[in-house]
Order: sequence, then C-alpha cells, then structure tokens
Amino acid sequence: MPGSRWDLTRVAAAAMILTHVWRLQDLVAASAALRPLLLATAVAIGAVLLRPGTGPLLAQRLRHPTAQLALALLAVATLSVPGSLYPGLSFDFLLKNHLASIILFLILLVGIRGTEDLTRFAAVLVAGGAIYTATILTRYDLGPDGRLGNLVYYDANDMGLLLDCTLPFALYFAARARSLHWRIAAGCAAVLFLAGIVRSGSRGAFLGLIAVGIYTLIRGSHIPLRWRITSVVTASFLLVVLASDQYWHMMQTLLNPKADYNWAGASSGGRMEVWKRGVGYMLHHPVLGVGLAAFPVAEGTLSSVAQRQSYGGGAKWSAAHSSYVQVGGELGVTGAIIFLALLWTAFRGVTRRGPSTPPLGPPIAASLIGYAVSGAFLSQGYATILYAVLALAVGAAQLAPRALPWGRATPPMRSGARRFRFQG
Repeated sequence: MPGSRWDLTRVAAAAMILTHVWRLQDLVAASAALRPLLLATAVAIGAVLLRPGTGPLLAQRLRHPTAQLALALLAVATLSVPGSLYPGLSFDFLLKNHLASIILFLILLVGIRGTEDLTRFAAVLVAGGAIYTATILTRYDLGPDGRLGNLVYYDANDMGLLLDCTLPFALYFAARARSLHWRIAAGCAAVLFLAGIVRSGSRGAFLGLIAVGIYTLIRGSHIPLRWRITSVVTASFLLVVLASDQYWHMMQTLLNPKADYNWAGASSGGRMEVWKRGVGYMLHHPVLGVGLAAFPVAEGTLSSVAQRQSYGGGAKWSAAHSSYVQVGGELGVTGAIIFLALLWTAFRGVTRRGPSTPPLGPPIAASLIGYAVSGAFLSQGYATILYAVLALAVGAAQLAPRALPWGRATPPMRSGARRFRFQG
C-alpha cells in the first residue's frame, strides 16, 4: 500500500506504546536521564502535526462513538478535579496519567491509516509485552506467597491484566503471520504471556485468561477451528506444567468465594465491603463522584471505616479493587455510564460480521474481554493499555468496508504517501 512504510509518525507511535503501555524505560535505570516517555510523546505529537492529512483523518476518527466517549470521560474527569476530596492528587493524576493515555489514544488514531498500520501497532504491543515479561521472569523471583513481588511500576496483578489484553494478539500472529519465523516468535510470546500470568498469581488474571480462551475458541473465526482447539489444549497443558501446587491452591479459592477473606465475615478490608462502599460514594456523589483518583481518600475520610480513626483505630485508605467501582466512585453515575458505554461501543464496533468485518476484529474483541473480566478485580479504570486497545478498535471499525443495504460493500479507507483521501 502506498505510504505504509515506517515513517517518523509510526516509529514515534510505536515508541509511545513501548514507553506508555509497557514502561520498558523503567526496566533500564540508566534510561531515566533521557526521559524516554516525554521524548517519545513530544516527537509523536510533532510528527502528527506535521503529517499531511492529519486534520481530516482525526475528524473522521472522532466521529466514532468510542472516540467521543473517551473524550467525554476525560471531560468528566477534568470537571471532577475542583470538587475532588483531594484536588491536588486528582490534578496530578489527570496531568501525568489519564491525559497521557488520551494522548496515546489520539496519536494511534491518526497513526492508523490502513490495515498494515493496525497490524504493526498490534505487533508492537506483543513485542513490548514479550520484552517486558521476559525481563520480569528472569529478573524477579517468586515471593513466599508464590507470586511475583516488588516489581517496577506495575504490580503482579496489573501485569496479569496487561498480559490478558495482549495474549489475543500473540495468538492472532501465531496463526496468521505471513512467515514461519514470525509465527514461531508470536507463539513463543504467547507462552511467555502464559508464564507471566501464572507467575503473577492473580485470580483476576486467571479469570480473564479463561474468558479470552473461551471467546477465542467460540468466536475466533480468524483462526481455523482445529488450531483453536489445539491452542486451548496446548495452553491448558502449559498451565499444568508452569503452575505450582501453590498457584492452583490460590485458584481453587475461586470455587468457594464465600470462604475467602474478601467475602467471609464482611471484612471491612475485603473486596465485597470495599465495593459496597464504592457504590455508596457513587450514589451520594452521582454527578462527578469523589474526584479523579480520590477513591482511597474517600476510604480514609468518608467511609464508615474511617470513623475508627476518631477512636484511635486505624483505617486503610484502600483502592477500589475494581475498575468499574473505581470509575463509578470517582466520577459518579455519569462517569460509570460513559465508561460502560465506552467498552460496549468498542466491542460492538469490532464484532460486526459479513462483508463489513473489521480487520483484526476478533483479537481486539478478545483483548477487550480480557480487560473487562480481569479489570473487574483491579483499579485500572484508566489503564493505558485500555486506551491503546480502544484506538485499535476505532481504527479497525473505520477501516472495515461499509456494508450497503443491498449487500455490497464499499472499499476501506486508504492513505497515500503525500495526500490523505477518503473513499466510498
């Protein structure tokens, strides 16, 4: 396709995936002086602004409901700052975290000008995950609880979520890559991701893995059925080989959730009680919530548990332990509705069938499912990887041929080396 070579915009966008999503710079202490995250962002913004056709393409991308909802959530998050329980904390998170995810989202939106770009960025996501996982598995040992601990930036649970979201793309390339050596490389990455999920010891990641596997088996039309069955059997075998008895003991608690500390005895620090309090924050602050990133502050100041401090007792300023509860508590009913609609429109947009099937639709949908399930047990409502996958979803949906009422389809949008033009 004309103009599909690796230019500065594509290279900078790929660098943003590696620095924003996978935080590879944190694995090399010496890189801190170079400020790779800011450097990649600045170069990407500059390259996008100078690239011909950026304005019309961005306008087209922003017509997609998912893109509009992402910006709407940013608006609600921004409006929540002045009335936050801790405005300084909310503003800091908005500037350094959430806004950075939105910039990555927009850069990828205008960086995806054809199916080849979509494939490239998905491949970069897999490559970054493979480098990150290989480094973590070789550098860090399991703790007494049988899980990885003391990691850089992400903890073990967060790593499990990232791997759940990236595994579908590794499986896609293992089945569909053009050359054998790329298929083998993608297959090795998938094995690394399975090992990383096991070493994380995360029950949420385990449930996310099951959800990804079931969806890929049932709806993974991009992979022949025999290979889907073989992949599931192979993955199950690898789980048995890679996982220790301690790991399976942790996973067995999922079969009896009421016996777990998160449920049993209505423990104030258990997830069930935290979630109940989080719903309460959302209902008592329905418009803008308690403020972006201020859920732990609400736990330490507003909750019934916080009253113990008046009597000399301690109160844990707990995280939400659920992306849905986190967004609802921090951004209110307004934010919760937008967040759910954001996930649904992205998923719906890449699951169309027939002549308008989006490119890479099944692995993107499986990635969103991995996030939706594992994210239900983690405070990752504004996760950078979510916005990277959302950008892929918007790009895929708009690159798909548009089905006409009489069953024909228009050609997908293409780009030229010097000039961008919409077709159909």
